[in-house]
Amino acid sequence: MNKPAVHLPRIPFTFAPVATFLVTALRTIAYVAAAWWILKLAIWTFRIPWFVLPPPESVVDSMRRLPSYYSHHAAVTFAEAATGAIIGFMAGLTLGILVRYGGPVGRVLNPVILASQVFPKEALAPIFLVFFGFGIFHKIVISALICFFPVVVNTTVGLNATPRNFEQLMQVLGASGWERFRRCHLPFAAPYILASLRVCATLSVIGAVVGEFVGSGAGLGHVIRGANGDIGIDRVYASLLLLGLIGASFYGIAMFVEQVVFARFTKAH
Repeated sequence: MNKPAVHLPRIPFTFAPVATFLVTALRTIAYVAAAWWILKLAIWTFRIPWFVLPPPESVVDSMRRLPSYYSHHAAVTFAEAATGAIIGFMAGLTLGILVRYGGPVGRVLNPVILASQVFPKEALAPIFLVFFGFGIFHKIVISALICFFPVVVNTTVGLNATPRNFEQLMQVLGASGWERFRRCHLPFAAPYILASLRVCATLSVIGAVVGEFVGSGAGLGHVIRGANGDIGIDRVYASLLLLGLIGASFYGIAMFVEQVVFARFTKAH
């Protein structure tokens, strides 16, 4: 006897995530324009000296005069932060799953993970510099170490957020451990994991800059440290502006991934 064909429902394509992303980008541009004019008005009203707060046009002019200089250092920081974010997120997701399902292994890992966050990263940065050298690797390690902890916590909490009746239903249906994880635990944990992705994306930039402050020959943190020595205040603010753009782009990418790729997990329950 032929089995009846199973017709899966089609998921209609929607432009809603793309539209939301574009609206957010336009809103950000409007905020930047408003901040520009508010800053100019504040400088003119309160007669703020240039070495405290330079005019916005001088910062933009510095970036216009030295495009290759800023693009090189911004690319270095971008690469460090992006690599640290990816490593930190994957490590945090893996450790969160181990803490939730690892039994004795998870109970051993839990205090070790907590201990890794006790020490300030600024204090650990010189040690990483000694261990991993003066190159890019120690900055990636610091970035990953800063941003992985929220992923661990959110993953563990999310995997424990499955309602009791869903657990009982999967047990009655005789579902395997993998099926319970994929069909029951993961959909409820998805909002927590995706929220941690946004946090991870922004913290990774902080970690990269911390590593550059301690020891670096390139990167926006290196530019800020060098500008402080010769009162190059325009370079400091230009670097801060670029760091803000990098952090905002990472956050936007995390939101785009959440809305387009993993939206079905957040709607599964």
